[in-house]
Amino acid sequence: MLEKVSKRYAGLPIHIFLDNARYQHCTLVCETAQKLNITIEFLPPYPPSLNLIEHFWKLVKKRPWSHGISLTRNPSRRPSWVF
Repeated sequence: MLEKVSKRYAGLPIHIFLDNARYQHCTLVCETAQKLNITIEFLPPYPPSLNLIEHFWKLVKKRPWSHGISLTRNPSRRPSWVF
């Protein structure tokens, strides 16, 4: 992928912004970027509480959705939202 970006924007300064996934910090990625004169910038880490989807995934992981159990603590009450 870095080679394609380098060819497409040859002669221009290239800065790529990546999140902090472990595989993006590997030696192969960093060395390839350096050879191709690509600057890699890593986004600062942030707490999952700032990402709203993390709240949803937390709910999904806690509830056994596939077994038909209600989203509420009271099983006789229907959930207020459904997929």
